Amino acid sequence: MPSLLAMPDKFVDLSSYTKDNDWVAWKSESATVDGKLIGAGTDIGPEGICYRADLLEKAGFPSDRESVAEWLGGDDATWDSFFKAGKEYTEKTGLPWYDSMASNWQSMINQVEESYVFKDDKIIAADNAKIKDLYDQLTATKDMSAHLTQWSDDWNAAFKSDTGFATIQCPAWLINNIKGNTGEDFQGWDIADVFPGGGGNWGGSYLVVPESSPVKDEAAKLVAWLTEADQQVSVFTTANNYPSSEGAQASSDVSSKTDAYLNDAPTGKIFANRAKAYDIVPYKGSQYFDIQTKMVDALNRVDATQEQTPDQAWKQWLEDVKALS
Repeated sequence: MPSLLAMPDKFVDLSSYTKDNDWVAWKSESATVDGKLIGAGTDIGPEGICYRADLLEKAGFPSDRESVAEWLGGDDATWDSFFKAGKEYTEKTGLPWYDSMASNWQSMINQVEESYVFKDDKIIAADNAKIKDLYDQLTATKDMSAHLTQWSDDWNAAFKSDTGFATIQCPAWLINNIKGNTGEDFQGWDIADVFPGGGGNWGGSYLVVPESSPVKDEAAKLVAWLTEADQQVSVFTTANNYPSSEGAQASSDVSSKTDAYLNDAPTGKIFANRAKAYDIVPYKGSQYFDIQTKMVDALNRVDATQEQTPDQAWKQWLEDVKALS
């Protein structure tokens, strides 16, 4: 969406078509430029912690979702408390705590309001001490990682491995990926109503209509209908994508949803709590994702391929950011 906001004239203003849509404020604000709404929100990605209850139980650690949430820090969970639990698990079992550094970074950086760029679009990535602090905190946990590249075949296979990772940052939509990677009959995954640093959001989509469309009026009407509360309720109850509509979130069909795959977890309630905890909306200018891609590359050089030290990867990332500037 940030790159699209840089060229709003190429997209239809959906404001007049979506007057009855009731998105959470930050969702619509993130798709609005100069009063023009160019994206209609479908879903959001509030995050909990999905975990392998079978692996934790086997190792003698808390495994029910309430105890896991408390172990990770409960309402006061931080990245320090999350990694502290991970150190305990990895030192006892020799098994990985999380899937990849890049996965963790996605969640960590999304809790920084101005990370790579200021709201005036000035690039600050190389000079932002907060970024370096988070990078150092994460790369110090290398021994807890499964050293996988997200979305790779090995990453997919690890979800059901007896030696796979124990936790993953888990937006609502990721449950579909987990089920797909293990099969619906797999038993072991659960989800805890907790997240390091308070709240997190990863993902959530928008629908747009190009101004060049020969049927832009019809398309805009369809977009408005597809993103209404009723449709968002149906999508969550069948496919786990959590609604961006306040009305849909308040629906009893959403709030009462449970998931048998996740040991009958009350996912409707959990993701409602996680959505309420999300209180920092990061600014993402047009160059945010270019810089983020270079950071993921740097972390993968440390973690997945292990071809560089954290210091070497950081220095190369600084050069990459400089080139983008």
